[in-house]
Amino acid sequence: MNRGAKRLAGWVGAGVLVSALAVPGCGVPSREHETVHGGEERSWHLYVPPGLPADRAVPLVVVLHGGGGNGRQLERFLEFDALADREGFLVVYPDGLDRGWNDGRGSGSVESQRAGVDDAGFLIAMIDEIAARHRVDPDRVYVTGISNGGFMSHALANRFPSRIAAIAPIVGGMAPAVAAGFGSGAVAVLILQGTDDPLVPYSGGTVARDRGACIDTVAAAKLW
Repeated sequence: MNRGAKRLAGWVGAGVLVSALAVPGCGVPSREHETVHGGEERSWHLYVPPGLPADRAVPLVVVLHGGGGNGRQLERFLEFDALADREGFLVVYPDGLDRGWNDGRGSGSVESQRAGVDDAGFLIAMIDEIAARHRVDPDRVYVTGISNGGFMSHALANRFPSRIAAIAPIVGGMAPAVAAGFGSGAVAVLILQGTDDPLVPYSGGTVARDRGACIDTVAAAKLW
């Protein structure tokens, strides 16, 4: 199966992934890991389902928390671990520095954006480290995120389109700077955004008063 076909086959289940709120928890905690990137210690929580087959490569789902959150909180909230048990994939919940991601908005009120933290580079380094420990299918690496994490999924896939099969940003738009520097990489996208969202405007504009800006949601989808 070629890369495009694998992307399509894998991402048909995206609706199942984002509906994982209804899946009861599995009760087995993820394990915390740390790596150093850009001179900073970075943490992430990896869940490996019991009995995951050792004779074949499996998908990896990267789940990005929103501003002010962390990976462990989102793990408890979404309960993707139970879905990973059932479907047979790895799921990782990384932590942003100071509970935020540098998603390209350049907001002065978000420390990681103000400091220019290389979060995209960190996430790719994390994926590589996981792949060095487990059999990850490089054609089935998926990213989803909420709010700040949704913005970050756009930024990550735009910078590294050959490494990400698909993204599913949830109530998180695309920063103007990301759109302005948009590449030609084809990445499958499922965007979940409310038309009446008071914080991340569907038609584009200022995000939450002082959190930078986003472009029009339909325009973002068309870029992909």
